Amino acid sequence: MADFHVKLDKEGNIVAGTITKNGVMNNKSIVTGEAFEAVRDHLLFESQKQQQDIAYAWTYKDGKTLILKLEQKDAGEIKEGE
Repeated sequence: MADFHVKLDKEGNIVAGTITKNGVMNNKSIVTGEAFEAVRDHLLFESQKQQQDIAYAWTYKDGKTLILKLEQKDAGEIKEGE
C-alpha cells in the first residue's frame, strides 16, 4: 500500500500524493477543499464529544500565534457580517 502525504505546494494549494525515496511527490492531487472540510468536521466532532468549543494555537519563531477555533452558534445568534 502506498504511503500518502499531505502538504502545501508552491501555489498555496493543499496537495496529497505519494513521496518517492528522494522526496518527490508523485500522483499529486489538489485537495484543498476536502482538507478544509475534513478539518471542519474533525473540529465539530471533537467539540460535540467534549461539549465545548475547540481551539488550537501554534506559536511561530517570530513570536506570532495562529489560533484556529471552532465556535458554534445558533442561527439567531449570528449578526450580519459574521
